[in-house]
Amino acid sequence: MMLVYFSANTTHTGIRLVGGRNSREGRLEVRHNGIWGTVCDDSFDDVDARVVCYSLGFGFAALPVSTGNVAL
Repeated sequence: MMLVYFSANTTHTGIRLVGGRNSREGRLEVRHNGIWGTVCDDSFDDVDARVVCYSLGFGFAALPVSTGNVAL
């Protein structure tokens, strides 16, 4: 199990969405030791998506979709 703490300050926590068609979609990445990597979607569910979306200031999650390579 991986426990990740998110705060409202995403610059500090190091989470972002990249590669989407707009700022509200994309691949979820986290910064660890100064390096950005894609979050693995194994066991990543709607609850996780809601936490990330809320942390990014979006307030809700739509449909989490998995694509791309996993770096972390």
